[in-house]
Parts: sequence; structure tokens; C-alpha cells
Amino acid sequence: MVRNGSNEVVYKNDRAVIKGARIATTKVGVSYKMLEHIDAVLGAFENSNGTYRIIRLSAKDYKASMKPTRSKGPSANRVGTVDVAVFDQRGVNIGTVRV
Repeated sequence: MVRNGSNEVVYKNDRAVIKGARIATTKVGVSYKMLEHIDAVLGAFENSNGTYRIIRLSAKDYKASMKPTRSKGPSANRVGTVDVAVFDQRGVNIGTVRV
């Protein structure tokens, strides 16, 4: 972890942010500010058996695939979202964990 209270990490010499999603969640969001200084997004996505697959998507691929959040709240104009399917298609599977 880079600092307390953050989901930013150093993974294999890359700065990354960890994003988790339960099985019914179809998108994850990362702030534009965070994307300025990370190399990758690590997605932890729930499988039907309760495990989580961990997938690394480069920040470049994340930016190329993201759309602005549809939120009208505090994250409006500050967060870009990417479909979980993009992680599965373009990302690298790091492994699976049981929580």
C-alpha cells in the first residue's frame, strides 16, 4: 500500500489502484486525477463460486476504454468508468483469491 486509507499500491514496480466488484457489478471507476500517476488498474472481480479473479489492466488501456461516469453527484466530471468485460478481454489475469 502506498499510504494508509488509500487503495493505491506498488505491484511489481508499477503504481496501481485496486478496484473491487461483486458479481452483479458491471463497471469500475477511477478518478481522472488518479489515472495521471498510475501505471495500471488491478480489478478484483467476484466469481460465482465466491472467489475473486485479479486482473491487471494498463492505465493506457483503461483510458482508451473509459467513459465518463453517469453520476450527477460528487464524482460527476471526475471519474471515468470501464466495463468489467474490458478487463476480461484486454487485461492480464494475475490469479484467483478466496476471501
